[in-house]
Amino acid sequence: MEESLQQFFRLLKNQSLPREVFMEVDYISKQLEANPLLLTGDVQIILKHLESNAESFFTPEAQKCTIRAAGLRQEGNRLYERKQFLKSLEKYNESICMAPNNSANLGIGYANRSAVYYEMKMYGLAIANIELALKHHYPQHLKPNLYDREFNCRLKHDKTDFSWNRSEYVRLIGIFDVVPKPSLTHLAKGIVNQELPTGDRAMVAEKDFAAGECILQESPLIGSVGWDKRFTRCNFCFSANLLNLIPCSSCTSVMFCNELCMKAGQRQHRFECGSSTNMSRFYEKWIGPRLFFHGLSLFECDFGKMMTFCRENRGSGTLFSTLDYSKYDPKEEFRMFLRTRVEHPSYERLGSTIQNFFAVLFFKMYLNVPLVRSLVANKAQENFMLQCFLDFMHITQRLFVSRSHEGFLYPVASDFGQSCDPNAIVLGSGRYMQMIVLRPIRRGEQIVISYDGKLCYQRRVDFNCRLLTLKLTCSCIVCNESAGQQLWWEKYKQPCSIDRDCLLAMQRIASNEDLPRVERINAMQQFVQKHGSNHPQKDFAKVVERYRDELVDSFRFLSMVTDYCYATADY
Repeated sequence: MEESLQQFFRLLKNQSLPREVFMEVDYISKQLEANPLLLTGDVQIILKHLESNAESFFTPEAQKCTIRAAGLRQEGNRLYERKQFLKSLEKYNESICMAPNNSANLGIGYANRSAVYYEMKMYGLAIANIELALKHHYPQHLKPNLYDREFNCRLKHDKTDFSWNRSEYVRLIGIFDVVPKPSLTHLAKGIVNQELPTGDRAMVAEKDFAAGECILQESPLIGSVGWDKRFTRCNFCFSANLLNLIPCSSCTSVMFCNELCMKAGQRQHRFECGSSTNMSRFYEKWIGPRLFFHGLSLFECDFGKMMTFCRENRGSGTLFSTLDYSKYDPKEEFRMFLRTRVEHPSYERLGSTIQNFFAVLFFKMYLNVPLVRSLVANKAQENFMLQCFLDFMHITQRLFVSRSHEGFLYPVASDFGQSCDPNAIVLGSGRYMQMIVLRPIRRGEQIVISYDGKLCYQRRVDFNCRLLTLKLTCSCIVCNESAGQQLWWEKYKQPCSIDRDCLLAMQRIASNEDLPRVERINAMQQFVQKHGSNHPQKDFAKVVERYRDELVDSFRFLSMVTDYCYATADY
């Protein structure tokens, strides 16, 4: 068994996996090679392995350093000279994080960032960063040049900032029915949870839904920022904020949108400050441990109260969609999470080994944080914390909505079923997500989304590898013989019944980049709605695929401009 599992890991490492998946597979396979006993998944064996190899697991967090900050800023300058503006912004952010709070390097980093925004014609952001530079020890002898840049920005601001996109932005807001910063989860009326003939629970439509309708908008219960995004994402709201971020004053790997996000984010970040770099390397696994400290904060860091609450609300089976979000209570939401039932046998040995290893690894990381160490008063609390890490990691792995959202836990969205033939799509990531109807949904039909965000014929190797890693099998209509797989594929391959001229006209519209984005979306949406009965015929499916891609690109653009509007509201 051990040899077959190690062969499996070697096979995975030879696949074209996304970087974060490869890091996880490579990391765990090396540990298994060093200590085959880890394959048992035994927590005590894992603990002893980590303790005897502590130096290789826990890299000391870099401290703020003037010399290092200046060196990173020079790297940013070279990228700026080559007009690689986004890369230079990321490098300047890293320099800003590294700069001591009372150092001129902090002000110079903001000033350099303002120069990049000036070149990108984002004058509002340039002004914002000039003001940050002046507040953070910017050298007196360099200020005249900075004042000149501010003067030029104010001359050009409001005349060119996104002006060529404003009408399109307003029309896209209408398409997506966006509430830019929703405080409450909103699930469309006409969607209920029902029991399927198989005994599983599913979200089912009680009425017809048209293509393009928004059926769910939700903020994450908890999230995490990956190691490669730590200088490009807010650690609280998870927005990229056009890379206009400010650093944590105590550590060198966490940033926030602004002072408001920083203040709110400290409720979670205080438990990780000084160890975030190590933790963010495996951000998909970080959700479970972070959720533990989210819960602890709800009980004002009182271990006794949390232990009692968790003991009374374990695994009875429930769904987030039954919670009344119009009267939002974070403790009730946490109770729902605790009651989520996970069928452990489906993981088998491989899945349990992976989850247990990372749960124990994070447990040891958190115990290195002084605040956490001071809160854990006795062995019983320490054991409780470890058991929660183990349980929460198993639960959160099953609640992820899709491959592209594995750093975030969207509670209500997790109640929706998964399929390689989705009729809805999840858009957005981080601060909020929306679920949009991809093709017509009829009354009584189950609403399903795709785990990897792709349609069945776009499936990638990392999706299959991910399922294998968790020891899962896909039981959707495309993959499962008993679910009607043969009939589905026969219909997929049959000749198209849509008028040929109509289909060609639609294909020309979809590929016409000169048409405004909104007009392309509306045309494809109307086509998909009108010809929905042709699903899953392949010619129709190609239009659905193009419609899906256009929605993804448009939502990304909409999020970017929304970030800009909020970031420059005062300028």
